[in-house]
Amino acid sequence: MPLTDSIPSTVRRTAIQLAVAISLAVFAVFVWPTRYRDFRLQGGPRSNLGARQDRFTGVVSVLTPAGWQKLDSLRNSAPPVRYSPDNPFAGKGGPR
Repeated sequence: MPLTDSIPSTVRRTAIQLAVAISLAVFAVFVWPTRYRDFRLQGGPRSNLGARQDRFTGVVSVLTPAGWQKLDSLRNSAPPVRYSPDNPFAGKGGPR
């Protein structure tokens, strides 16, 4: 007698649906693109800053010693920032 014959079909169907739901949740959390798109900004010859763009709002933040700061709040205190060559948006006006 196979093992599948001893398990009622509704329990088997529910177990499969649960496994699929858990797999989709794990995929959405760990594999699907995150909320932020990471890239590098170059502010000078030795200044290579980590940056990220919120995919939902378009807000760009820069990693500073004080933590993530919105790019708008740094405009008065930071030197002009240009996009580095390894940035896929270089020469295209930056992230949109």
